[in-house]
Amino acid sequence: NGKQGCGDSFVGEGFTNRKNQASLLEKHNKSTAHQQASRKCIDLMNQNQHIEKTINKQTDQARIEYRIRLGASIDCSWFHLRQGLPFLGHDESKKSSNNGNFLKLFTLVMWS
Repeated sequence: NGKQGCGDSFVGEGFTNRKNQASLLEKHNKSTAHQQASRKCIDLMNQNQHIEKTINKQTDQARIEYRIRLGASIDCSWFHLRQGLPFLGHDESKKSSNNGNFLKLFTLVMWS
């Protein structure tokens, strides 16, 4: 609504008295509504905060993390194949203390 800050002068009615125009403009520029709108405008124009760029950044980060996990999986598989080790244990659940060579090695590789 036009009643924020300095009233309706900037939105609906316009100025009726030119003498008060400068003081109203100064008052408006200092108002909370104007300050918030200015910050939102700057944020909108800032390419680093642009939604598409933010989504692409998240997508790039997810892609990097996926490649790290994929690389670790391939390395662990390659190690097991070269050593002739079994991949599975008797109990593959997360609660198990011995849930298989592959999962133990994978955890070790991912945390290092």
